[in-house]
Amino acid sequence: MGPWTLTILLSFVSALGLLLNAYVLLVVLGLGKQTQQQQTANTLLLIHLGAVEAAVCLVLLVFVTGSWPIAGTWCVLHGFLLALLHPIALWTVTGLNCDRYYAIAAPLHYSALVSPRRVALGLGLSWTGALLLCLTPFSGLVPPYRYIPGFGCCAPDFGNTSWGTAGSLYGAAYALLGLALPALLVTICNLRVLGIARYHRHRIASAIYEVTLSAQVTITHQRNPFFVSTATAPTAGGPPKFNNAANTVMQLIGSLYLLYFPYCGFILWEAYSGSESGEGAGTVSSIYQYSRLHAQPRFVSLASLLLACSPPINGILYGLKSRTLRRSVENYRRKKATKSELQQEIQARTPSTAGSRRPSGSGPASFFAFPPLQRRLSDALIALGNCRTGGSFGSINIAGVFDRTRLQPAASCNTLRVPSTELSE
Repeated sequence: MGPWTLTILLSFVSALGLLLNAYVLLVVLGLGKQTQQQQTANTLLLIHLGAVEAAVCLVLLVFVTGSWPIAGTWCVLHGFLLALLHPIALWTVTGLNCDRYYAIAAPLHYSALVSPRRVALGLGLSWTGALLLCLTPFSGLVPPYRYIPGFGCCAPDFGNTSWGTAGSLYGAAYALLGLALPALLVTICNLRVLGIARYHRHRIASAIYEVTLSAQVTITHQRNPFFVSTATAPTAGGPPKFNNAANTVMQLIGSLYLLYFPYCGFILWEAYSGSESGEGAGTVSSIYQYSRLHAQPRFVSLASLLLACSPPINGILYGLKSRTLRRSVENYRRKKATKSELQQEIQARTPSTAGSRRPSGSGPASFFAFPPLQRRLSDALIALGNCRTGGSFGSINIAGVFDRTRLQPAASCNTLRVPSTELSE
């Protein structure tokens, strides 16, 4: 993979990740605030993850597409920001998985175990640890930041042979504490969730079988343990599918290992090759060993591209598919629909012109059929007056004979449309 091809791919992936995480932040912050959504620990973690991943994409877009190759102060700043933000994003993902585990494993004690204050404290600790790891290269005790051609970005020079054991220990500490440890915690949480789902699936299946067996004994008065009812048959649906939980867990764990472990392996490989070369420097065999242990450029480019794909994939798995974001969108849509219905009802009940006694029919039609509006009190009084003056008496025809056939029924004055005995007669 050429350098320009890698730069184009990194730019495209970063732009996509920036759009996705910006959308997540807009929905959670904007729509959640408009719908007065309660600030929970999951919402705080989701906002933090979206902000960190958006910052990663912005750093890649600004530095990678700005000048190539990067050198000097820009390279140091670029490497420091990337080395700082990736472990923080991974620890935030770990927090989301732990929050999900506590919500499933201990739903009654969830509010006591997880709170926004504890989540903020955990995020502060992750920032502190990542800063300590990333500020160490500025002390001169470990390899500094430099541009890695195959990686396409700046990173600590873990493969520098002049630092010996110090560089190897620093590379191992960064890979294990910043990448491997949060990945291990995510794996443990998801495996525990999978075990809980499997256990409850077995309990639900057993309960359905017992209920079906009891119903069979009540109806047929025969207890046949080999009889399979249609309620537990595959066509009836049966208990919740275990494959759905397994697929979700495999998506979370698989994406984590696929995105971060090539970069972690690259750091460990470089640190190990640097230590081996530093111990035997000056001999022909050590030079041959260093060239053999040094990571291949294609593997380095693939690790860089997968690491750059982490912001959009995390935005999809933990942002777009999260219950918090879907609830915010659904509440906003419901609020807009209610507001539209109220406006349409107000327009339907408001007269079209000043002084008009009939409701306006020019407004947009509502989704629900409203009953016909009642007349005003003045209309009812006018109709009542007409009935009293001549509506309830007969009229005289041309011949001067009293005509009873043109009697106005008294029900015409009944503005409330109350049924009466006179109408039935």
